[in-house]
Amino acid sequence: MFQFEGKKKFCLVSNLQAHSQGVSQVHFPRFQANNLQLLSGGNDCKIVLWQCNNMTEDLRKSPDSRGSSESQSLSVAHLENHGDKINWLCSTNLSRNIIFVADNTDKISLYEVL
Repeated sequence: MFQFEGKKKFCLVSNLQAHSQGVSQVHFPRFQANNLQLLSGGNDCKIVLWQCNNMTEDLRKSPDSRGSSESQSLSVAHLENHGDKINWLCSTNLSRNIIFVADNTDKISLYEVL
């Protein structure tokens, strides 16, 4: 994850390390009103729901002082093995935590995250 600092400057904030291959989709789920969770789907067929703990506070720190707090800022809240390479993720703002996933097949998969 990067923080935008100025017209052409991006600073590394944290590395997300639950995927073993490239990530094709990143999405703030609509069922999380305060944007403290992040969804990612990758070429490794994994769907990861990340919990962003104290992310706003960590982004305010200088890059030199972030160090040890990086691992505490992002943690895996849920991991799902989908079975096929993920091309698209979407969520709903219904009463249940629903994720829609499109892959290389002609079907859309639905997951409920607890």
